[in-house]
Amino acid sequence: MLFDLQLLGKPDAAGNADVIENRTLASASIEEAVRTAKDIVLNTPVPGIYGFRLMRNGLEVFHWFIG
Repeated sequence: MLFDLQLLGKPDAAGNADVIENRTLASASIEEAVRTAKDIVLNTPVPGIYGFRLMRNGLEVFHWFIG
């Protein structure tokens, strides 16, 4: 399966965050895609990344922020 991965900046008080970078992620399942995306967020060299949004076919399937 292909997913759109949006790396997100620090969320504001309402929980909204700017998209810092867009990537495409190939994975066998949603669970595997979530694990891979968390690994990317926690180990990426891009500064200011606080979370991600995982999209499939234009719909959000998962989102996560550090802390």
